Amino acid sequence: ALWVFCVSLPIIFINSPKNAYKYEDFQTTDIVGAILYSIGIITEIFADMQKFNFRDNPANTGYYVDYGLWKWSRHPNYFGEMLVWWGIFLISVTVLQELQWAAVISPLFTSSILLFLTGMPLLERQSDDRYGKSDEYRQYKKNTSPLIPIPPKFYKYIPKKIRLYFLFELPLYDNLNKNN
Repeated sequence: ALWVFCVSLPIIFINSPKNAYKYEDFQTTDIVGAILYSIGIITEIFADMQKFNFRDNPANTGYYVDYGLWKWSRHPNYFGEMLVWWGIFLISVTVLQELQWAAVISPLFTSSILLFLTGMPLLERQSDDRYGKSDEYRQYKKNTSPLIPIPPKFYKYIPKKIRLYFLFELPLYDNLNKNN
């Protein structure tokens, strides 16, 4: 219940009768938020459909998803999820007052869970354990952004420090070198 409450704070404040929203109150942050939300939901839908279709095909048993959005990101569904909640937060910015700014907990909490706890670290460890001996998988992991969809031909040339500080290529996700 606490989790749901924290994540839904921006929506609670947007829909609060105290925060009567009028058309003339429409701000640039609403537009940016709506764009982020739309990109996020579309990304999440397509990533989930591609993963479902891949896993639904018996010929793909024992392989990792590496086509569609998954060719550009190892976790495009999580990227989409984060964009959704950052977009909703930006939409809520117009109505937030005083303590309601606590609504920023929503995207921060969601992003933190996916980046550092049960999301990416767990899945990266499982994938590394399952496919880590495969040279193809090692190349996929080396040349594919962990989160933000970037073409692999471009990503592989991005300096390691930029990958680390701006693209979430965290040591936390490198279980291949720990296992060997």
